[in-house]
Amino acid sequence: MVRLFAKEGKIPFELFIFGSGSLESEILELTATYKEIHFFGWKSREEIQRYVQNCQYCLMPSTFLETFGLSALTALTW
Repeated sequence: MVRLFAKEGKIPFELFIFGSGSLESEILELTATYKEIHFFGWKSREEIQRYVQNCQYCLMPSTFLETFGLSALTALTW
């Protein structure tokens, strides 16, 4: 997702990324190149909630086979 976002170049919205993992260094490089990509690392649920409340979209890509994610449902309640 991050690679696709960067590949498009200038897009009319910002991408906020929370969490940690093997792609951190790649994401940090992209934040230096693209001002629309923001990486926050691991944050508490309360901190993430403050951002999600002001978002128009909430993307939650996963490699886990899940038919309905509780994280997506939680984001809808905020």
